[in-house]
Amino acid sequence: MKKTLALILAIVMTAALAVTALADSINPEGHTPEGTTVTVKKADASLVQKDGIISEGEYEKADIDVNENTTILHSVFWSSGDLDTALAMLPTMEYYFSWSDGQINVAVRTQPKDIHQVIDVETGDYPEDWFCKNTAFTISSDVKQTRDKHAVCNFYFAVAKRTDTGAYQVGYYGADQRGNSDSYIPQAGTDFVINYDGSYVILEWSIPFSEIAEGGAAGAGDSVYLSIGAESGAGDTRDADSCYAVSLGDFTYGVSQKAATNHAAFLLSDEAIPAPANPTPITPEPPVTPVNPDNPNPTPANPDNPTPADPGNSGTTPSNGGNGGNGGTAPRTGDPMIIMAAVAAVSAAGAFIVRKKRH
Repeated sequence: MKKTLALILAIVMTAALAVTALADSINPEGHTPEGTTVTVKKADASLVQKDGIISEGEYEKADIDVNENTTILHSVFWSSGDLDTALAMLPTMEYYFSWSDGQINVAVRTQPKDIHQVIDVETGDYPEDWFCKNTAFTISSDVKQTRDKHAVCNFYFAVAKRTDTGAYQVGYYGADQRGNSDSYIPQAGTDFVINYDGSYVILEWSIPFSEIAEGGAAGAGDSVYLSIGAESGAGDTRDADSCYAVSLGDFTYGVSQKAATNHAAFLLSDEAIPAPANPTPITPEPPVTPVNPDNPNPTPANPDNPTPADPGNSGTTPSNGGNGGNGGTAPRTGDPMIIMAAVAAVSAAGAFIVRKKRH
């Protein structure tokens, strides 16, 4: 009898640990460590172009560890089927930053398994949930690095570019999350651009300090605070379960996480980025592992899209999430229900064994 119970207990514990590892194996803490700081050098504003190409002189690449066991980045997945795609996307993440008079310049380059954005976002919907189910980027900010988890960020936007029409989409949670002015909306081709470059996706976005800095201004020696998320998924509708994301800074990917606990700090340095005589695109290092081992050379989602990106077809449709009580479920780092279900199933089987032995 004792041996049977011991065996049952061992099975239950093993199952629970296995499920936990599956669900939380990417940055188990679930957030960027408090105090994370990225030093940002100053760039010549005339070199920072919204063309979908990361060129020398525009930015400096941030030295961010992308090893899943040691990274400050964190990833989430909507269902266990997206775990491997999130893990494969992590080592492809590249972040570039600079600042120039009045703004911080952000560039992200990544290689998701799915370059796919066909979900339309209508005015009045919670934007983040729908955006994160396809290729998109989200940026949230606040005047402080660490906030109470129940306090909303004062800047929270999602941007995307449809892979079928090339139209841009812009979503924001509500008027109180449109920057210090409560009226900021980023404009495609001017403030940001998204470029589908083969199997890679590139975001360039310049954000004015007037909207994210305390007092509306920042300069050398000051810090601004951002969380930057890159999302993707294979679904064609809002009801799709496929979704995965990698984030620098807390929780930039789901409607229920509009309050980041820890943003990353971006310390503005007075050191200048050297301006090359003939700026050329930066050639990134190849990813550590292929995004999709079964298809290491995926077909670009939109091969007719020119490189550099063409911001002419902006088609920007702001999405005001002011009515958002029905935004759906955010992606998650783990689901306790999975563990409970596994434990319950194994326990039930064990109880049956015990009853049979007694009989």
